[in-house]
Amino acid sequence: MRKFALIEDTCDEVTALIIHECEYGVYIYTLGGIQGEVNLGDHYFATVGEAEATAESSWGVRRGDWIDLGDPPRGYAADSIKPLRVE
Repeated sequence: MRKFALIEDTCDEVTALIIHECEYGVYIYTLGGIQGEVNLGDHYFATVGEAEATAESSWGVRRGDWIDLGDPPRGYAADSIKPLRVE
């Protein structure tokens, strides 16, 4: 599972987030740039609920703000909005 949200009122360089749930846990990828094209970092969580709570408290992203991205195809980056081949 992957989902994406734009940050409306940002006070830092983060302009978008991706939540990615995989076999290792859940990650929030923080993105910057006009279209979220710059990966600024990642944060690990044990559950999607914890990641969503952090996204809401830290960046103001509510449950209804998320857009489903689906899982990336095999060999493609999970931390990019646009398909980015890594293999």
